Amino acid sequence: MGAQKGSDVALRIEDTASGSPTAFVAVGGLRSYQLQINSELVDISNADSVNKWREGLAGAGIKNVSISGNGVFKDDATDALVKASVMNNTHLTWQFDVPDFARMEGRFHIGQFEVSADHNGEVTYSISLESVSEVFARDL
Repeated sequence: MGAQKGSDVALRIEDTASGSPTAFVAVGGLRSYQLQINSELVDISNADSVNKWREGLAGAGIKNVSISGNGVFKDDATDALVKASVMNNTHLTWQFDVPDFARMEGRFHIGQFEVSADHNGEVTYSISLESVSEVFARDL
């Protein structure tokens, strides 16, 4: 993946109000993003491991994806979807696009949602998502 603009990265949420299960809307106003893909190691080391090196069991362990971002409020409709999801503890389908890398798509739980403001500045928010199902990576 070569150099690219951060503004090309996008986070989208399933638009439950549209009535269509495949409709997504961009979460507006995000200024920074982070994607983390984790895979747990299952250690099968034992007294017979070659030269006492740790051994891992391929294909085992728990995998998860975490997405986080910070930004400014911009869009009432999208803000309402996020607010409803966090307040009702629902798991919606989200898409996270990183051009020249992949579109990550799956169901996520909003693990953290924070609103902050300075007296002489804009209201900002931060959000973190944790996968609660299989996450698919598709080429863009």
